[in-house]
This record gives sequence, C-alpha cells and structure tokens, in this order.
Amino acid sequence: DGSLDPVAELAPGVWYLAVERRGAGTVVAYEDGSKRGFVLDMTGIQRGDDEVEAPAEPDFEPFWFAVPVRRPLMSETEEQQEVGELLPNIWYLAVEKREPGLIVRSQDGHTGFLLDTSGIQRG
Repeated sequence: DGSLDPVAELAPGVWYLAVERRGAGTVVAYEDGSKRGFVLDMTGIQRGDDEVEAPAEPDFEPFWFAVPVRRPLMSETEEQQEVGELLPNIWYLAVEKREPGLIVRSQDGHTGFLLDTSGIQRG
C-alpha cells in the first residue's frame, strides 16, 4: 500500500543529522550512526546548522566567469529554492567553492549557489 513503517521515534531535545532531502522528506541519522530513517513532517524542527557550515576550500581564489546557457541561481539554504538566474555573456564572481558547486555573487550584489558549473568560461 506504499505506507512506511516507523523504525524509531525522534525525541525532543536530541540532535539528529539531516543526511539528505528526498522529495518532501528528509533522511536523518542518529548522532552515533546507529539508525537512519525518513522524516516526512519537518514542522517545528529546529535547525542547528548556524554554527556548522561546510568549510570553504582552503586554496580557493575568487574568479570571474560566464555561463554558456541560462543557469538557475539557488538559495544557500537546504531548501535550494531558485533566487535568480545567471545569463550568458555576463560576468559573475565565484566567491567560494562549496561542493557540489560555487557560491556566486552577481553584479547587483546578490549571492547564491550555482550547482551546474559545466562549461563555464573563466575570465
């Protein structure tokens, strides 16, 4: 029937690791790695990523680049919502490498996440 069986119950006040997004839900793991599960309802979840951020690549040097075709500029949050677009023949500044893409600053000062870096022209 497509229903999911609970494998555990998440307790208030305990930190869990959000491993990946899948559709409307999130795969989470216990801190010790003992269990993984799928959480459908994320209502009221407190995120603890304010202090934990993916480290920037240590030897990264910012560079100017252009895209070959229109590319979406995504928010830097986990929700990955489109916040703008990058257009061909315009120069953008890559300010940080963060897997799997680049943090980009547009000429009007907006920043976002470029996921598809294939075919970019470095300036």
